[in-house]
Amino acid sequence: MKLTDLHEMTMAAGNMSEQLKRYFDIYIQEQDTFDHVGDIENIKVLKRDEIYLLISNTTPVAFYQVLNHSPTAILQNAYVDGDFRGQNTTAKFLWFLKRNEGFKQIQMGDIQSEDMVAVIKKIAHRFNTTWRRGDEIEPYDPTTTD
Repeated sequence: MKLTDLHEMTMAAGNMSEQLKRYFDIYIQEQDTFDHVGDIENIKVLKRDEIYLLISNTTPVAFYQVLNHSPTAILQNAYVDGDFRGQNTTAKFLWFLKRNEGFKQIQMGDIQSEDMVAVIKKIAHRFNTTWRRGDEIEPYDPTTTD
């Protein structure tokens, strides 16, 4: 693999929890500026521009930054609050994007937090997951993810 190919792989950026939590707190304060676009079980999905904010009753759950490159969604940033981790929140949100928002394909952004890389490894088997390197498409192998 050439050094120039690295941008086509999801790379672990380390622990980004503190930075992402700050954004999460800002979005919670601004939740009245978001539109209700659907539900995932008992969780409301709110959206403003490229940010999705998930709220369960009045409790904030998660936020996702999704870049729209129709028909492809690129999941750029994600944060799930500690109380909701381990409940397949991200997997459910990815299904929401396909089912409710009409995206045909979902790609992960170039750089993800350690937590998100762990999620990708955990849920990759549920989706038809591939790497794209130039014109080549290869099956996703979680053992080669940083």
